[in-house]
Amino acid sequence: MDTPLAEAMPGFRLADPWVSDHVTVGDAFSHRTGLPGAAGDKLEDLGYDRQYILGRLRMHKLNPSGISYAYANFA
Repeated sequence: MDTPLAEAMPGFRLADPWVSDHVTVGDAFSHRTGLPGAAGDKLEDLGYDRQYILGRLRMHKLNPSGISYAYANFA
């Protein structure tokens, strides 16, 4: 749970480089990555695949990671 997402998923990036390097698998499972609620959901509704959506999560403005909760399917 303490493994950084960037280590588990090479190429994973969010808008903030520090957060990209330090957000953990546990943060993702508990929806504390800083992504806004429903981040990526509309792209999924339009038919885009997981890889495409994950590659665009970096375009979302982040809330404070590790302390703010927002449910997102792709978090």
